[in-house]
Amino acid sequence: PVLTDNIQVDSDTHSLELIRWSDVVISTISSIVLDAYRQKTVFIYPEMFSDNRMIFPSYRACWSVSSKEELYAALHSIHQNPGSKPYSDSDVESLERDVIYCGVSHTDVLANYSDLLLSLAAQFYGSRSSSQLDVGADGESSV
Repeated sequence: PVLTDNIQVDSDTHSLELIRWSDVVISTISSIVLDAYRQKTVFIYPEMFSDNRMIFPSYRACWSVSSKEELYAALHSIHQNPGSKPYSDSDVESLERDVIYCGVSHTDVLANYSDLLLSLAAQFYGSRSSSQLDVGADGESSV
């Protein structure tokens, strides 16, 4: 099937925006997959493009293809039925829970990381509490 009229490569637009208007994300080793999951964009994992094996297929949280023919067939299927995918949102949620959130669903990773950094800073600076550490809008900290 000819799909070239529907494919565009863009290296100037931010990845979040590209995912927002795309029908599918094809990736092997990139955190962009996490953004695709967040935006509910179909993720195709082309196993044949890399010798590295990622965790996505073991959770059935991707459309795994192992040949160009399977990739073309997947793209044709998406073209015919946008949003269709052979994996479920619950498969993706299981992956996220186990791999991103360390077994706890929807934990606030950024807040936990911030608490850890403030705790380490408080230990480093001695008796000062983490509330005495000031982190500015530019990310610079002062004591």
